[in-house]
Amino acid sequence: MSPQALQREREDMRRQLAQCSPQEYEHLREQLLAARRAAGELPIAQEQSARHKQLWQEAEARLAELQVGGALHVLVLSCKGGMLQGSR
Repeated sequence: MSPQALQREREDMRRQLAQCSPQEYEHLREQLLAARRAAGELPIAQEQSARHKQLWQEAEARLAELQVGGALHVLVLSCKGGMLQGSR
């Protein structure tokens, strides 16, 4: 946005603000504070999200390992069972 456009927007906002009642001004101030607070908390939320994603991926990898290990265990047992039946 050009400096002139920013200046026009700023002046327009000042005119709108001058027309606000005290209650409207207070409401806008509260919204601004809430937005600033949310913006400040965003990096924390992003960090938590990244950590949860990492934990999820680790859990999926572990589950895949367990499923493969379980399948191998079943395969080994079925082979041993076949060998035992064949030895009778």
